[in-house]
Amino acid sequence: MKVLVTGATGFIGSYVVEELLKKGCEVIATSTNISKAMQKTWYPLVTYIPFNFESFDKSKNYFSFFNEPDIVIHTAWEGLPNYKSPFHFEINFPRHFSLLENMVKNGLTDLNVTGTCFEYGLQEGCLTEDTPALPNNSYSLAKDALRK
Repeated sequence: MKVLVTGATGFIGSYVVEELLKKGCEVIATSTNISKAMQKTWYPLVTYIPFNFESFDKSKNYFSFFNEPDIVIHTAWEGLPNYKSPFHFEINFPRHFSLLENMVKNGLTDLNVTGTCFEYGLQEGCLTEDTPALPNNSYSLAKDALRK
């Protein structure tokens, strides 16, 4: 199985890459920072394709660009830790939505959009897939909207 992990050098993405490799998946990793990627122990074991959301080109087929993955696990997000900035909805959300929409329109059939605990709001205790999302800042609102 070929899996693309966006935001592969980030906190969550890096762990996702490691777990997928343990399970024998073919991993395509992407992020904006190739220098950071090269420092990861997983770097020689993946196909690394740098990508910057600022350079998104709607005429390009990103499903092909990323070697036609079977699954995309989207962990990428810029502008953290400034969780309250309107940047998340005004700039990040449209960029990320456009990339994922492009990939689906060009053949992607399996997409997982991940976030953090912020999408659950200020709830306490164990969180599960059944816990309702209660986003309460610009970052969590944008990530939850992208997930939906």
